[in-house]
Amino acid sequence: MKFRYLIKGYSVLFYLTREKTRFHESLQTFVDGRKIDFSDKEDKFQIYEEITEDLIKYAKDKDIIIMVDDLEELYDYELGLFRYIGYGLKDSNILLIGTSQLIEKISNLGFEILNLRPFSKGETQELLEKTFFKISLTKDSVKTASINDFTQWLHKESGGNPLFIVETLKTLYENKVIYYQTNAWHIKTDLLKKIAIPKKLDDLLETRLKTVGDDELSILKILCLANSPLESSIISLALKSEVNIAIERLKNTGLIREEIINKTRVVIISNQILIQVIFQLLTFNASIIASFFISFKEILSVSLIFSKPKS
Repeated sequence: MKFRYLIKGYSVLFYLTREKTRFHESLQTFVDGRKIDFSDKEDKFQIYEEITEDLIKYAKDKDIIIMVDDLEELYDYELGLFRYIGYGLKDSNILLIGTSQLIEKISNLGFEILNLRPFSKGETQELLEKTFFKISLTKDSVKTASINDFTQWLHKESGGNPLFIVETLKTLYENKVIYYQTNAWHIKTDLLKKIAIPKKLDDLLETRLKTVGDDELSILKILCLANSPLESSIISLALKSEVNIAIERLKNTGLIREEIINKTRVVIISNQILIQVIFQLLTFNASIIASFFISFKEILSVSLIFSKPKS
């Protein structure tokens, strides 16, 4: 994205929170290299104001885009600066963009939030084609495998989540499952099942699961045991409680998604990576497992009664 805007003539600052320089230092260097002496400025808002004024002056004769990745990793002081700049740029030639996990302190900034929808299988295929142009299977790959199989695998593992796709591809590259040799990209499809969950996603999902209530966790456990789409009525039967409100909360967190299958509303865990993390982190007590299989048996017996042909 940065290079696309640079080609169009914009001045672009792309700041990664993992950089060694602080956010305010990067802003000052981007403008003109002038350093503000903070020693005599006890009021942080005075510092915020000076940096914002410098940005506006710098943007008088040019269009500027400031992009900050992983906003949630900023220190509170720097996040406050980001918010102050955002509200101080009205009627200027500056566009401020931040990417983040959707957590409370980011929502509280008060800015418009755009949620990235999951990619479809076709869009995942297009992303792979535009990134690698062509990926060849190695001799060690399963003989029946194809690149379409890899697309299917990647989409199922990630649920189409752009962040999950990127982190999974990074992990495949770091583990030499995908590699570049003799002017072409290659993939060892036989190693896909042996790849561990990317650490960043593991940590991200663990943090997200900690914010979920007991009712929602029980629903996630039932869906993991089923490992397939379920109607809310089946989940309700297994847990012996009303689940629609809890399901809506889970949908809002992105942990589950809703689909329509055969004109029936069902829900499913968002991706295979999440299922692995849930099995690793959550305790599946005997009552949950028993409730699921008893409910499944009841539903199956009812289905058999209605489907039994007349004698």
